Amino acid sequence: MPTYEYECKACQSRMDIWFRSFSAATTETPVCAVCGSKKLKRLLSSSAVIYPGSQSAQPEAAASTRGMAEESPQMLARAMKNASTGRDMGQEFDEVAARLDKGEHPKAIEKSLRKRRGQKMGPH
Repeated sequence: MPTYEYECKACQSRMDIWFRSFSAATTETPVCAVCGSKKLKRLLSSSAVIYPGSQSAQPEAAASTRGMAEESPQMLARAMKNASTGRDMGQEFDEVAARLDKGEHPKAIEKSLRKRRGQKMGPH
């Protein structure tokens, strides 16, 4: 039973839409739960990576971080730490998590890290 992520072109809302089957996902027209528009764009959703020896891929950890950066950098830091439990993610990861935990905005962190490396901010 597939679930796909969509963005409404009318109201810019993001949502996950569940379908009963893969064939239903290709034949049914999704509708925005917020405004009722049928002008939805299917997005590429987060994927999970399974490391050797891990118990699970924890795909919900990646999905649950959507919008967290804007709402609360501390929540994003907590999600990052939870997703990395038991693994050494490196010094830069630890720095980013600590700065988020102090309330620094992710864009400011990215800008300073890029400046440190001599890179310019640009579209991703």
